[in-house]
Amino acid sequence: MDIRSGDIKLIKTEFGNMVGAAIIAVLKAARNYGVEQALEICSDMLGAHGVEVLSNEHVIDDWGLDTHIMFVNMGDSYVLTIAYDTQQQLFMCDDLEGLYDVVEKFNKKFKPE
Repeated sequence: MDIRSGDIKLIKTEFGNMVGAAIIAVLKAARNYGVEQALEICSDMLGAHGVEVLSNEHVIDDWGLDTHIMFVNMGDSYVLTIAYDTQQQLFMCDDLEGLYDVVEKFNKKFKPE
């Protein structure tokens, strides 16, 4: 569970140095208590609306679910959020459009030529 390259600086810029540093510490500690709990903590820290998922018909996780991206619901799709890509096992900071792009790029691997 790593943080996508370049996103540490983006997290600190978007959420402020102190809150950004706290978010990064929570994400790095996710190995100890799980991704979903880390995102829930981030949601609480940011005053957001919990954790949501983007599903993908080409993804089946350990529980038989089609979760591809887990993200903190900021209440506005244009605002940057904290997310986790279950396929790359990578935390990231992006808006919902960027997260949908991640799913779409993954789906292109499954389209017949």
